[in-house]
Amino acid sequence: MLVAVAACVEVDDQAALGTRAAAVIGGTPTAAGVHPAVGALVDPGVTCSGTLIAPDAVLTAAHCVMDPNALPSFTLERDARSPTVVIAPAHAIVHPDWQIDRAIDDGPTQFYDIAILRLATPIANVPPAILASPAEGTRLVEGLMMTMVGYGETVDNDPASAGVKVAAEAPIVARSPSEFQISNPGDAQNCYGDSGGPALADIGTGERLMGVVSRGATLAPTCDQGSVDTRVDHYMTWIRTEVPEVCVGGEECAGGALPEGFGAEISGGCAVGGGAGGGAGALVVLAAFAIARRRRLRARAIE
Repeated sequence: MLVAVAACVEVDDQAALGTRAAAVIGGTPTAAGVHPAVGALVDPGVTCSGTLIAPDAVLTAAHCVMDPNALPSFTLERDARSPTVVIAPAHAIVHPDWQIDRAIDDGPTQFYDIAILRLATPIANVPPAILASPAEGTRLVEGLMMTMVGYGETVDNDPASAGVKVAAEAPIVARSPSEFQISNPGDAQNCYGDSGGPALADIGTGERLMGVVSRGATLAPTCDQGSVDTRVDHYMTWIRTEVPEVCVGGEECAGGALPEGFGAEISGGCAVGGGAGGGAGALVVLAAFAIARRRRLRARAIE
């Protein structure tokens, strides 16, 4: 069931807190091979989303992996309701400043809602996403269209609508140095189950992983007021410290000697080396935090 992975490619891609699994509202199910690095955290149903940033590392939201004794598994299958290939977690690395009870205001502030889920087995032949560099982060301005990808509810308050990888576009409407808000009322929306999933954008140098879904933009319990993402560029130093092999836009893969399969000719990311595996064949399932905790966090985090 488990497939070994050793390939670094362009990264173009956090999930909100909730009690149910779900997908982007107003989105469209992704086609085979589209956003291959985006997967679901499962326990056993979908609890959050996440993005492969190295063969054995998934970038997600801190609130998705809070309990080290009950970590979710990870899968890259497009339909994660009954995945056939899942990968067990090894351990999670939560940002040291993350506090679930930290007081925050509506809209972008600073919540440190970012984490890395290390997998017990590397995923082979699936290109990890390319992260936005600090320089590319300067392109995060109001009005920039972002691609949201996740497994959350596609119908607000309908758990049965969860579990399938869905994508949609919506604009950035506000930002802070460490977060940005996506979607106005009436736009496509992240919802329960999308937490930890990516916000992607093509800023003229290829698609980049710009944000990780953290929470709803307001305390409203419904998925219609926009959502807040943690900015990847703001936490690049921390990410690189924990996952030296990540690929960053406009730079080479960090960490010195590159693992087998990482391309040497890098222009804004990494190249996949050898093999043509499919994303559906390399899945990882990550256990999710307790439902009770997700309920407490729902007002602050969109899934």
